[in-house]
Amino acid sequence: MRLVTPGIGKLISKNREAYQYLNDSVQKFPEGNDFITIMNEVGYTATYLITLTGGICTIYCGSKSNN
Repeated sequence: MRLVTPGIGKLISKNREAYQYLNDSVQKFPEGNDFITIMNEVGYTATYLITLTGGICTIYCGSKSNN
């Protein structure tokens, strides 16, 4: 992702910086249980994650009361 995505982005859209920003954002996003911990800290309960495609993508789930 670090090398390929910005290069392909430049070829397709002529804007390497936009795809570099995407890569930088992905790299900084907390993964796995680190994100579950953040969800719990802000009031979500029954939190869990589901990894897809061998861990390339993750779905984060939880419940939060409207009160």
